[in-house]
Amino acid sequence: MNKLKERLPFFLWLFLLFSLTSLPGKSTPPMFNGSDVLAHLFLYMTLSLFFIYGFKQKKYITLILIVVISAIDEIHQYFIPMRNPSIIDFTVDLLGGGSVIWLLNL
Repeated sequence: MNKLKERLPFFLWLFLLFSLTSLPGKSTPPMFNGSDVLAHLFLYMTLSLFFIYGFKQKKYITLILIVVISAIDEIHQYFIPMRNPSIIDFTVDLLGGGSVIWLLNL
């Protein structure tokens, strides 16, 4: 039961992430220039933190997970109206997840 409590935030955040990226493109207007980049950084930084906390995995496993989830997310957006996959978003996702790993190793 204790492991479930530790892992639940990761799965809830993952659900939130895919729920947000399932919205049609025009239903989420940017609040200001660069808000999309900040959103990607925040979402994937938080996802990394929840994974590291919940699963107590080595940092390279976390990075692999972030690569896979980000790639699936970008491919998934190909099938959502008015959305498209973006290598820039993928890169920002990796920067967000990777920055947490880097900061935890300081």
